Amino acid sequence: MDSSLKGFLDGMAVAPVEHMDPKMLPKFKALAENEDRRAVDLLRLIDECVNNSLSSDFSVQVLDIAWQAMLNNEGKTVEQGFAEATWRNFKG
Repeated sequence: MDSSLKGFLDGMAVAPVEHMDPKMLPKFKALAENEDRRAVDLLRLIDECVNNSLSSDFSVQVLDIAWQAMLNNEGKTVEQGFAEATWRNFKG
């Protein structure tokens, strides 16, 4: 991951309460510090934020842009990124 995306994740770790529930901040900090982080790791945090109403709509949109940038850096499509989200069971 390039330094701008790491900086973005560091910024999410100190996001104001109006945009992110404080219990998510350590998770973003841990992801920023993880040198082996992957787009799927960010998608898991995005899902947690969305499914539990832990962030603003604006934050979710920004996180989605970052997730897509991470996918691009990994040479993956959105479909490939979703396929890695094994916690999502769409097959019923």
